[in-house]
Amino acid sequence: RDCLLSRGLGDVYKRQILAEECTLRGVFSATERRRGIMRYRPIRRNSEFGRVYARGKSYVNPGLVMYVLKTRSKKTRVGLTATKKIGHAVQRNRARRVMKAAIDEHLDYNIGGYDLIFVARGMTPRLKSWQLSSVVAKLFAQAGLPDKAKRPDAPPPATVPPARRAQAEKPDA
Repeated sequence: RDCLLSRGLGDVYKRQILAEECTLRGVFSATERRRGIMRYRPIRRNSEFGRVYARGKSYVNPGLVMYVLKTRSKKTRVGLTATKKIGHAVQRNRARRVMKAAIDEHLDYNIGGYDLIFVARGMTPRLKSWQLSSVVAKLFAQAGLPDKAKRPDAPPPATVPPARRAQAEKPDA
């Protein structure tokens, strides 16, 4: 940390480096722990993405592509990509947001050492979160990964299809 001060780097850059160090060491702020934000470590470097693309196994669906690589570490790392083929920034951000919601619903924190990359496809930003959640469940089943949503003690999904939501709201007579 002292070397950052001596190099004359700006405050924003210092905070980014310190946050990255904390993420690498697994140290999270109290707010992040309370909200459960940091469930997995992110894949950030281009070389790490390249390694998963080259050595990992891919599972394809019209809404999403998942690359899986088993690693020696005990932590699961996740990378999300939405290229310019998806659309402008608003569509890419929506695709990433919907992917995050679906992944949080299905990815358990302690599944072992995996590097997972989820690549948005052309129809991803047009899908509802419950539709993408079912796609992620199918991809997890194909890859043989444990699905948090299928455990008996799993909480009900946050993303529920409209038909099931209407049935749940109707009182039984």
